Amino acid sequence: MALNPKDKRYLRTIAHHIRPCITTGKEGLKESILIEIHEALDRDELIKVKIGKGELHRKDAVEIIREKVQSEVVQLLGRNVLLFRKRVRDSNIHFPK
Repeated sequence: MALNPKDKRYLRTIAHHIRPCITTGKEGLKESILIEIHEALDRDELIKVKIGKGELHRKDAVEIIREKVQSEVVQLLGRNVLLFRKRVRDSNIHFPK
């Protein structure tokens, strides 16, 4: 699902108060971190992840996360990335028309 700019803006307003629920360490992106991100997206649909200072550049790390967990990157601000993956059923987020 590709997000248009209006949808991204709406998601940013919802996520303004959300704190990063997952922080990657200096070891980089391990499989356990990717599994944790996947589970958090299943549970919450919209999450923030803080990218730690590791071997990967933050943009490379975000691209790996996006591909592995099949999510949309809403925003990358500093070392925080806002990720969204819509649930097929029982979605809590409804976009305005």
